[in-house]
Amino acid sequence: MTQRRSIKPIHRTRHLLATMAMLAAAVPVLAGDSFVLDGNAESGKALYQLHCASCHGDRAKGDGSWAGAYEPPPSDLTRAGLDAERLFLATRDGGMAVGMRATMPAFRHTLDEQSIHDIVAWIKSLDH
Repeated sequence: MTQRRSIKPIHRTRHLLATMAMLAAAVPVLAGDSFVLDGNAESGKALYQLHCASCHGDRAKGDGSWAGAYEPPPSDLTRAGLDAERLFLATRDGGMAVGMRATMPAFRHTLDEQSIHDIVAWIKSLDH
């Protein structure tokens, strides 16, 4: 007769809490809240150069001086189909939060949301 292993109550509670935390973090994305980019591209340019250019390059093409250190290399942030909301979320929460590269770190502890809006506004200004 095989013996069933049971999950200890403390482990079950931890698992439940971790699952709830992940779902709570995803609610704004899943709820379909309408995203409005409210950034200043000029302010964003300086912030981008300081925090992003070493990996993504001066014009956000994924060709920064550190790009060769990563496999896969950093994303081209100007490519078609990469919308402002996804850029914002990837910058704030890290690449894995939006199904992008795990090597993209979260900047929510480094930059406030307005600064991230400014960076994304500058990146989106490169599209034109």
